[in-house]
Amino acid sequence: AARIEDNEEKKASADNMLRGYALRCESRLKKVEDLRQGLERLTRENNAKSDRLGLLQAMEREYEGFSHAVRRVMNAAQRGALQGIHGPVSRLISVRDDAAVAVEIALGAAMQNIVTDDEQAAKRAIAFLKSGDHGRATFLPLTAVRPRRGERRSLDAEPGFLGYADDLTRCDDRYRVLVSSLLAGTAVVDHLDNAIALAKKTGYSVRIVTLDGQLIQTSGAMTGGSLNKNVGALSRKNELERLEKEIASAADTLGQEERRLAEARRELEKAIAQNERRLEALEAEMEQC
Repeated sequence: AARIEDNEEKKASADNMLRGYALRCESRLKKVEDLRQGLERLTRENNAKSDRLGLLQAMEREYEGFSHAVRRVMNAAQRGALQGIHGPVSRLISVRDDAAVAVEIALGAAMQNIVTDDEQAAKRAIAFLKSGDHGRATFLPLTAVRPRRGERRSLDAEPGFLGYADDLTRCDDRYRVLVSSLLAGTAVVDHLDNAIALAKKTGYSVRIVTLDGQLIQTSGAMTGGSLNKNVGALSRKNELERLEKEIASAADTLGQEERRLAEARRELEKAIAQNERRLEALEAEMEQC
């Protein structure tokens, strides 16, 4: 009877050990599965970003959204058929996300104006368009543009005033005078109510644009309504740069997660092998009972 009782105790102890081994394997298996699913999710997200980046890059290469004349001039410049061409204004500047729409509206058609070295480069480009019947474009020779800053009133204390548009715009130093000539006279304000109040207070002496693209001219004319904030050239440029950074960062994260998954799989395989050895040992021990 004592032997039977002893064998039952050993069997119960063995069963407990086996359940412990099984729980350990289940825990490591769950860890592997969680890491695998997380890696798949990160991979899908990164692939979607890569697809979006590829689309935006194609749009940039093809000058999507630009006029036929601008595309023809830029294609000719890229082939070396035209010299002294810097590119459309929108390609030469950058603006933080929240002010991108305001600056795009402030620039208006000037977004597509083509910057050139000088008047002669502009003259050659105009002759190219004329000879091929490619349409018309506006050119901005760097040797001809002049700043329009002059004396402008300080609005820093005014409600909702965020800055003059040229001060919110980043560019290479060689384009700073050009940006000033286009944007120095436009104030950026947070919303339309503050824009209207500011226009009245200044006697409509300052052109004003809001962050969501509503515009008040010095004539008193107001232009506004809805617009798609994701189609503008500056917004597209910002998204492109942001995606490039996110994809580069994601590559490091994916590498780390792949290494964690590989380590978790090794731990699982090790636990399974250990459990098999322990099971064999327990079975042999039970046979001797």
